[in-house]
Amino acid sequence: MAAALVAACYLAHISPPIPRSSILSQPVFIEDTDAYSVVYHNNFITKYVHRALQRHCAVDGRSAAPVDLLAVDETRFLRPATLGDVVRIQTTVVHAAARGILVADHSLACMRGDGEFVRARSFFRLRAAACADGGGDEAALGEPRVALPTWYDLGAAPAGHAGAFAYDLDVWQDELGTTGGLSAGAVLRAFERARTASLGGPAVLSRLHAERIKCLVARIDELAFNVCPARGLPSVRLGERGLCVRTTAEVRKARITFEQRLVCSRAAPAGAAPADQPDAETATRRVTDAVLARGLVTCLCVDAESGRMSSPPEWLASRYLLPAQK
Repeated sequence: MAAALVAACYLAHISPPIPRSSILSQPVFIEDTDAYSVVYHNNFITKYVHRALQRHCAVDGRSAAPVDLLAVDETRFLRPATLGDVVRIQTTVVHAAARGILVADHSLACMRGDGEFVRARSFFRLRAAACADGGGDEAALGEPRVALPTWYDLGAAPAGHAGAFAYDLDVWQDELGTTGGLSAGAVLRAFERARTASLGGPAVLSRLHAERIKCLVARIDELAFNVCPARGLPSVRLGERGLCVRTTAEVRKARITFEQRLVCSRAAPAGAAPADQPDAETATRRVTDAVLARGLVTCLCVDAESGRMSSPPEWLASRYLLPAQK
């Protein structure tokens, strides 16, 4: 209740003020669906939720406002949405803090009243509010990271993650956002490709499909993006080399949990060391293996005919770094 009160007071002081709650409806088109003929999980977050935030923050008759999606947590994929459905996205701001950082809860449900598709919590920033605060884009992601959760820690990759499956990335123009980093959608698509590569490639997914087994994303937690260059983190350039997604996985019965990090191994340019770490070698160590995005993705193996959860085939479970748990 106290957090909601703070949010309401903050929103009232934004000029022009934005509402505490709003609703946006989005029809499901063919472009939104995947190989299973349901809405691709990425689209729920980087299309529907992000569009809902843009519309929520729009004022003065605009259809959308520039909003940076910083993090998403507690995303639960409850049931699939299919072609022809109309998704009703209800957005409620539940917390607010300085520098334009807001926290919102989202409920994505069917307009027919058939129940919820997805629940999620987002951490986002009104870009105009961040710039008007005098800090600019860079300061908004620097210290203090007010209102961001403790797991939002984009910095050096942990040493224990070095043995993870590495999937190298090329940076294409259509994957760049508007603030110097990969777009949130590009990050989630890279995570998807890395998970597929860790299985053995698309042919393995085709084999699962032939064996009537679906591997579905059930939840995403602690998903954090470096949407623009923050202090100590490099920007991403077109044609960038040195980016990779590092993935570890744990199999427990029908559940596969992936821990994924988008890592940049490019060294810092000369003179990039901060004042408290002046030597160039230290600066290089700081930026090498910087984490630009991270997340926990949980997938469920489901029997395509019965719809019941099913343990993955042994040939699949044995590919991962951690053995299947009984």
